Amino acid sequence: MFPVHASVVPSQLQGRAARIAQDWLRSGRLSRDALSHVLPDLHVKVRSDPYFMYTAAGSRGAQLLPDAAGGREELRQMRARDFFEQAERAAPPYLYYTSPLQVLGDDVLSRAPSWEQLALTSAKKQSVQGAIWAQLWACSGGGTTQAHYDVADNTFVQLEGVKDFYLFPPSAADALHVFPDSHPRARKAQLNVEAPDMQLHPLAASLPTARKVTLHPGEVLFIPAFWFHHVVSRSPTISINVFSQSAVPLAAASLLAQPLPIPAQWPVDLKRRALTHLLDEILNSAPVDLVAAGSARELADRLLQSRFAPLRQSGEISSEAAEPKVEVRRRRKELAEPPSWDDVAALISGYVEDCVFALRRLRQEVDDAGSADSAAERQDYYEGVCALLLCHLAEMHALRLYGDFGALHCSSERNLDFGVDTGRG
Repeated sequence: MFPVHASVVPSQLQGRAARIAQDWLRSGRLSRDALSHVLPDLHVKVRSDPYFMYTAAGSRGAQLLPDAAGGREELRQMRARDFFEQAERAAPPYLYYTSPLQVLGDDVLSRAPSWEQLALTSAKKQSVQGAIWAQLWACSGGGTTQAHYDVADNTFVQLEGVKDFYLFPPSAADALHVFPDSHPRARKAQLNVEAPDMQLHPLAASLPTARKVTLHPGEVLFIPAFWFHHVVSRSPTISINVFSQSAVPLAAASLLAQPLPIPAQWPVDLKRRALTHLLDEILNSAPVDLVAAGSARELADRLLQSRFAPLRQSGEISSEAAEPKVEVRRRRKELAEPPSWDDVAALISGYVEDCVFALRRLRQEVDDAGSADSAAERQDYYEGVCALLLCHLAEMHALRLYGDFGALHCSSERNLDFGVDTGRG
């Protein structure tokens, strides 16, 4: 299978991808009227405001941070015809539906022939191309999906209506104030890019100008993994996209799959020293020295300012409320005889070597995927993806070792701290 496109930069697609989209459009088998007769009853999201956002509750285990917007969305079961009729009416309410195409039945799937050919896989990487899947989307006019990134390449086909895409590179994550990984809306921006609150989200001042793409019926947009996209339906819309786990996101996943060599049963001071040393070693390694030059402390400060501080300021999280939980977690049974620092450093050294190898592999996959892009575009993409991964790595390990990263480290009296001496006795 040859890719319909290969790049680390979003673009509208022509050629084979456009021909597939035009064939779907001409067939009429994916129109609103046609789908009304073949779709099963739908579970539809309904809101009084236009902002929809996928949440991971139920799939990520116990959530450590609350979701202040969780009660604003209603889930209704509707017949497909009723959904499409109501979606045509002026909002509010705003209606939003999505489902993997494969679960809607063979009749629906057969209406999108050749959808697998829209997967952004490379012939060179067929053996590790990973999963591909198609998704159906339908929405009221005005419905908006707030800026977020996916960990798969995305080929997006517009079937009915018009959508505006506002695209930001992975390096814009801090300016977008991404939700923490411990939040149900992880990978999504706290910032509303159409109406930014600069007081709550001060880093938005450095947000680059969005690449805006307006997609009409029969047009196709490619969005590489890790690119942020804020999507607005300018009219009632129907779309299908194909996600593909191509080589770049698979290489990124290999970094996060490395087992942490720091047991949770170690004494707290030793865990903090070990995690600080581990992150410093990764940050100072050759593959990422251009990405996050500095220390674990600087990475921690960036996480605090971009991800946690706005949630604390808005009252969505409170460190005081979580203190008893934190203290209980920190009293877990510790090892009777902790290892020496030399033994700890040796364990960390092996872990860092594996991480550096994964980052070098990521560098190669980015260069391969972006072979038609400029060196500057590949470098910016690589640095942005590395920064996202390192923030995820830091938060993931802190959560595992301390139990409640956000509540423990987000009060104004504390610095988010991986064990660096802050001068406190």
